Amino acid sequence: MPGGGGADGLRACLTDDELADLTGRPQKSRQVEWLRRFGWRFAVRSDGRPRVARAYFDKRMAGAAETPDPAFEPDFAPLRAGA
Repeated sequence: MPGGGGADGLRACLTDDELADLTGRPQKSRQVEWLRRFGWRFAVRSDGRPRVARAYFDKRMAGAAETPDPAFEPDFAPLRAGA
């Protein structure tokens, strides 16, 4: 079964429709952009479609998963200066 499914009929990953609902974007490239912007863990299939594990989605929506601050940017200045 595409998307990973077990005998109980549950999918291991969110469906394309669920990803569109989560991100508010129907295009796969825009979904990837949104997921990166908000720090979601995901994989990208060979066709460019992002995949989010259902278990991670459930934890994240319940507030139990790590949620990085999307405004945080590390200071790379020391690396650029050759430090």
